[in-house]
Amino acid sequence: MQERRSFYLLIAIMGVVALVTMFVTNIILYQVAFNDKKQSLVQTAQSQARLIEAMARYNRQTNRVDWETPIGERGPTSLLSERAAADTISQLKDAHEHYPGFGETGEFVLAGIENENIVFLLRHRYDVSEEPDPIPLYSEHAEPMRRALLAQSGVMVGQDYRGVEVLAAYEPVDVLNFGIVAKIDMSEIRAPFIKGAIYTLFISMTMILLGSVLFRKITNPIINRIRESEHRYRALVEEINEWVWAVNKEGAITYSSPYVKGLLGYDDQQIIGRKLVDLVDKQSKDNLPRGFQGHPTHIQAVNNIELLVNKSDGQSIVMELSAVPVFLPGRIFSGYRGVARDISERKQAEQLRNDYQHKLEQDVAERTAELHEINEELKNFTYIVSHDLRSPLVSIVGFSNEVRFDVESLLAELDIQSLSDITNERLESTIPESLDYINKAAEKMEGLITNILELSRLGRRNIELELVSSAEIVDKNIKALAYQLDKVNLTIKELPELNTDELALEQIFGNLLGNAVKFLQADRQGEISIWAERDQNCWHFFIKDNGRGIAEEDIKHVFEIFHRVGPRNVAGDGMGLTYVQTLVRRLGGRIQCTSTLDVGTTFSFSIPIISTE
Repeated sequence: MQERRSFYLLIAIMGVVALVTMFVTNIILYQVAFNDKKQSLVQTAQSQARLIEAMARYNRQTNRVDWETPIGERGPTSLLSERAAADTISQLKDAHEHYPGFGETGEFVLAGIENENIVFLLRHRYDVSEEPDPIPLYSEHAEPMRRALLAQSGVMVGQDYRGVEVLAAYEPVDVLNFGIVAKIDMSEIRAPFIKGAIYTLFISMTMILLGSVLFRKITNPIINRIRESEHRYRALVEEINEWVWAVNKEGAITYSSPYVKGLLGYDDQQIIGRKLVDLVDKQSKDNLPRGFQGHPTHIQAVNNIELLVNKSDGQSIVMELSAVPVFLPGRIFSGYRGVARDISERKQAEQLRNDYQHKLEQDVAERTAELHEINEELKNFTYIVSHDLRSPLVSIVGFSNEVRFDVESLLAELDIQSLSDITNERLESTIPESLDYINKAAEKMEGLITNILELSRLGRRNIELELVSSAEIVDKNIKALAYQLDKVNLTIKELPELNTDELALEQIFGNLLGNAVKFLQADRQGEISIWAERDQNCWHFFIKDNGRGIAEEDIKHVFEIFHRVGPRNVAGDGMGLTYVQTLVRRLGGRIQCTSTLDVGTTFSFSIPIISTE
């Protein structure tokens, strides 16, 4: 209904504007035409007067009659009997009989004064030969002619000899003491404008009507879309689980969504007019920007400020508020619009999480300290045990050699022929063979102890950072393996310089390249590729081969100490990859292995990027 009233009001405004425009335009055009017509009549009257004066002077000279009266003096009309005057009037009548005139009511009138009456001598429009009846000089009719006969010149709107309102230019004819008037009916001047106004009014009303229909047809879909958009927006605002609000520049609430009922316990209309700052607990008022408190000089957008807000029942909730300033045209501040939500449960959860996190950090710190202590003890224990195991191992090897020497001495001193076959076999075969087993086991034990001690020392060794060329380190290892790599297709892409421990990086590449060469297949061309990639924090190095590969179930064990995944006919003690992993970790990186059995293996490890500054 409101839209219909607005539509009709718009049509009425359009009509008024059109009418006013039409009226003003017609007035201006009429005034211009009126002034043009005045000028035209004045020029016509003056030119006719001068022409008649010239004709009269000519006729006077021709007839040798001296009948001129000084200018300003109007005597009796005895001049009408003069032949010269009669000739002039006769000539004028003849001329005007052949002149079509101007307009429908345009007319020339020539008159003189006789016995205080205006005597009309010539009129052009109606019947040149028929003269109107004389009119008293001071009658209300024929005002333009009266002025002309009184030696006045000008233009006016007044009644002619017929009593009709005309626009008339009047001019005295001095030689003959006549007056001439060029006039046109005012109705003729007004007629085209009245007619034009009627046409214009009809056209304007028709165009307004057609425009209204077209406007309605065009705007109806737009209005419907706006109405739908408004409905969606209102539904969104009123159904969203947040309080949507607006305040004016004094901080008073001017709009509130219905969600405030569940949030604070107030009806949306009940809270209108209240100041937002009055809802905020005094503990949180300092968090609310001054622009919300009636200080428009402190205008700023706010995001996620936390406030303690009092509900209608006296309880308090923690509310998160965001808002943006609203400006009228001309950047005039008018208030704020924003949203608010209850974050009390979230704050409680955050507090609980912080408590748990603090406790967890304490527990982790305690466990880390314990692990560090245990690790140090384990390192010391490993070192001590490994070191102490060597003493009895040396004794075992030494005494086994003594036993071997004693057996050999006995065999040299005894008569073998006198010994039984069993004794002889024990001395010559069984005991030496057992001693060989003891020596081999001791050698293996020695290797294991050496590796354990080396691993233990690695954990104690200080890492020394320096600018290292990984390309030079790889080249050094390749030269060391030149014989094994002689028939291998080796691909090395550009490798970087980085800050790290040179010895550690050399040992890492040495072990990984050694493994790649060691497990190449004899039945196909060997291929090894080495390259590096960089991300934001690390250099990642890759060593890929097309060797025998590793079974999927064994990949997770490749870095375990003493665990071997290769064929038993390949030499190794199961310590190399464990050693490499320890070195990579000491450098702050990680190592990974991807492999497919009978296809090949790729080892990748990362080294952190450390600035030289």
